[in-house]
Amino acid sequence: MRRPLLLLSLPVVGLSAAMPARAPAQARWELGPYVALYLPTGSFQPAPYYSTALPSDPSDMTALAWGAETRLWLSRHVGLQVQAATSSSLVGGGATPAGILPPTSVHVFAATAQVLYNLHPPAATRAWLSGGGGIVRHGGAAYAPYGSPTQFAGALGAGASFPLYHQLRANTAVTTLWYPFSLRDSTGTRIEHGFQLDALIQVGVSLAWP
Repeated sequence: MRRPLLLLSLPVVGLSAAMPARAPAQARWELGPYVALYLPTGSFQPAPYYSTALPSDPSDMTALAWGAETRLWLSRHVGLQVQAATSSSLVGGGATPAGILPPTSVHVFAATAQVLYNLHPPAATRAWLSGGGGIVRHGGAAYAPYGSPTQFAGALGAGASFPLYHQLRANTAVTTLWYPFSLRDSTGTRIEHGFQLDALIQVGVSLAWP
């Protein structure tokens, strides 16, 4: 996981280096947790066979997610954001010729690095559009036999932030992850594949400095 996370940081480092020299004086940093609805809305194409240990549809992995994010506003309009979240769900199982099988666990980890454009300066309330890249990792008992695949994804989103009390702020956002997914068994047969669109619909709080 270190290499994908390192690659995610490259846009942040590059944009920071390209900002004008006056940007640090305007910088404002925000950090905090959030809770989200992880909502996969893609689809799987028909496969030669199906496993009761895997989701039959991406929507089977819909679940609550927990995460954290940090934003650095470099100017009134431009900022950077890094966020990560994880969700857990149960998929598959049910009646089979071998009997009743229990569901299996799926853990999805998603992380993004995005550039923000504030639509509402210089007011205390912010509303922004975001874009960048990310990774999505499918793990847990369901995907462990296949190496817990990790995909690179494009990220697009929108969000808003409101002052609550002193440096405490309330945040709401929608982040979408766009990526192709392909899962192969030990023989090389594709048993899950298709283009995916995952959404994180989130609310949270953050502390802002200075």
